Amino acid sequence: MAQQATIVQESVDRVREAMSSLESDFEKVQKRAEKKFKAQRKSLEKRTEKQVDRLRKEFNKNPYVKRAQSAVDDVTTQIEKNVDSLLETLNVASQSDLRRVNSKLSKINKKLRELEKSSTAP
Repeated sequence: MAQQATIVQESVDRVREAMSSLESDFEKVQKRAEKKFKAQRKSLEKRTEKQVDRLRKEFNKNPYVKRAQSAVDDVTTQIEKNVDSLLETLNVASQSDLRRVNSKLSKINKKLRELEKSSTAP
């Protein structure tokens, strides 16, 4: 009876060792697969970026695309002029006006901080 228990225990131990070994092997295979997947993904992303750039360049060479882009630029410029004119008529600050005022305020704040530091310094 003791001999059977020993045989059973040895079998259980071997099964546990085999399971442990399988888990370890599985983790190794999984890590290798993840590395390979990441490498392939990077490679695919690079190839895709190159192809998109190439297609964009070819697309931009097309005279119809150039003409359309020129028309878009002209319309955009005209709209910006009209918006600026409208804002001026309504006496509303434009974005560039706000940026300029913001820049001046930043400079004034900086000078004020410098003055405060110099007045608190011994």
